[in-house]
Amino acid sequence: MMTRRHFAIGLLVGSVAAPAAAQDGRLTGCSTDPTNSTLPGVTILAQRDGRTTQAVTMDDGCYAFPRLAPGSYTLLACLVGFTPVGRDDVVVTAGHAETWSPVLRPEPIREQIYIPTAADLWKLADVVVRVRVTGYRFGLDSDIAATAMHEARILKIWKTDARVTGDSLAFQQGLEGECPPYPAGRELVLFLRWEPAVGAFVRVGGPNGAFTLVAGRLTYSGLNGYSGKSVDAFIAELNALAGADAP
Repeated sequence: MMTRRHFAIGLLVGSVAAPAAAQDGRLTGCSTDPTNSTLPGVTILAQRDGRTTQAVTMDDGCYAFPRLAPGSYTLLACLVGFTPVGRDDVVVTAGHAETWSPVLRPEPIREQIYIPTAADLWKLADVVVRVRVTGYRFGLDSDIAATAMHEARILKIWKTDARVTGDSLAFQQGLEGECPPYPAGRELVLFLRWEPAVGAFVRVGGPNGAFTLVAGRLTYSGLNGYSGKSVDAFIAELNALAGADAP
């Protein structure tokens, strides 16, 4: 039996909880291709003030962020095999539902540059470093549909130039065929070149120029024969390249 005291406590809890829920907004939508076919498995990223929240479209092609803090968000939708699309300045309002339904187009076939070994990457790179990603933001200027700009802390340098200063660097990742950007905490060995057209470092050969390091192994590499290789063996290869390149 609910006593008067229990009823009063329930009212008190309700009065405290209700305003907290009312302070949030919602974001929902469905993703399709140009033929209006639904696209399950699309990653939807909502970024605000350097923090990213993620959702994935279900079998019906729809997604939902049930609770988002009010503010202006940058959105990105990406799926392997499709060109990512983005939208800037989506304002989420407390107590209201916003809608974004992205249309993703199949990615065009591009000619890939064949780079067989790390030694070939080395010759093309201005900078070769081991880093830990600290964060990212979508795009460079307003180009949110195709790129992510990462910030990373430098752990080791094998090859560098004057544009690398201090213990951190920024590099741009083209998102065509890749989804999503590298998360904070990811360790990478990067072969970078300076791209004057965008005023930033980019990976040599796209994904070929980035090696993901997890539990002592290369868990991803665009080069044949490098995925699964021991990190220690890979580091020894880079040390040898640096020694051979030394004056």
